[in-house]
Amino acid sequence: MPSLLVVLGSLAAAQSPPFSVGNLEGRYARFLGAEGARRYFQELPFEVGASDEKAVELRVKGQTYRVELVAIHDADDCETCGGVVDALVFRDGAPFLLEKGVFESGSHGRAYTGNETAVVPLTQDSEGLAITGEMWAARGCKVLTADLFGIDVAGRALKHVFARTEESCEGEETLVKGLSFGPKGFDSAGHGLFLVTVLDQKGHREEKTTEKYRFDPARWTLVPLQ
Repeated sequence: MPSLLVVLGSLAAAQSPPFSVGNLEGRYARFLGAEGARRYFQELPFEVGASDEKAVELRVKGQTYRVELVAIHDADDCETCGGVVDALVFRDGAPFLLEKGVFESGSHGRAYTGNETAVVPLTQDSEGLAITGEMWAARGCKVLTADLFGIDVAGRALKHVFARTEESCEGEETLVKGLSFGPKGFDSAGHGLFLVTVLDQKGHREEKTTEKYRFDPARWTLVPLQ
């Protein structure tokens, strides 16, 4: 199971009303308006069967933002049926931005949300959201993921700063055993440093590779370091 190297900040379970599409529409209406919310759910490419969520608080340049990750699940539980995860972001209790399609995958009617969520430093005064996880795909394939997001206040967007996927399938010579991702301090300019570690199984041997990255706030991405 992949794990984060460092966990910072606060995570909280979101309190939501009993599930109904109407309740979801009411929440989305705060961002899209009533008609926009109704149209959004009507145009989803699957029938909504359930939802759940988690909430995280991020500090960005002295202000606190509440990020609610809402997983909308498919009513069909077929192997390739998943759903979608959106991010509802609030500042001082008021709607700030809605980011659709943070994740658009999953299986057996459940949207993929990752297994572990953590708040990590992007810079010395701004935090980001790291999500790692493991899921199974068709044909006995295991998929490990690591994703990093940050709030672009000026652009009112949730930026997908980094994405890493490692996949292996039964019968292959090399099997992926682990993927870990997490912060490792700052550079001299105060930009966050991150480590990605991949553990592979090759026959009876295990091989570990580690990569180091630096957050580039101008491009909203992680830049590999030599």
